[in-house]
Amino acid sequence: MPEVAKWTDIGQLVVGVCGLLVSVGGLLLIVYQLREVQHSIQAQTTSDLYDHYHQMISVFVKRPDMRPYFYEKKALEPSASPALRADVESMCELIAGVLEHALFQGNDVGEKRWKECWDPYIKERFLKSSILQQYLKNNAEWYSSKLQEKNPLQGQIEN
Repeated sequence: MPEVAKWTDIGQLVVGVCGLLVSVGGLLLIVYQLREVQHSIQAQTTSDLYDHYHQMISVFVKRPDMRPYFYEKKALEPSASPALRADVESMCELIAGVLEHALFQGNDVGEKRWKECWDPYIKERFLKSSILQQYLKNNAEWYSSKLQEKNPLQGQIEN
């Protein structure tokens, strides 16, 4: 006569299957939570970076005469006043800080945002400002090698 399964054996099987389902569900929940954490980090990083960027742009709103030095390839004339030179150098320091901030946070802003926004922005700031290029070259020890590598003057020898 074949042996009939005991109700305790069936109960153990049901408990085992339920435990497996709970484990799989828990794993899916963890994966979902990790994705949400990643989105949260990207959102916070982007917000912090744009706050820093906004501080820089606010200077240009107050001092539109300085914008061409950084966005239109305008050179600083040898006859420029010491006050203007100091203002432009301070602006270089602020912009360099924003660019370095962007470079350090690049992985946390999201690949698409980096490729479509911040990387082109960094490249353009250097291409459109010889003053910024020279500032970074003159103050290389203040900034990361990662930022220096973006500078077209990096590695050039002074004559």
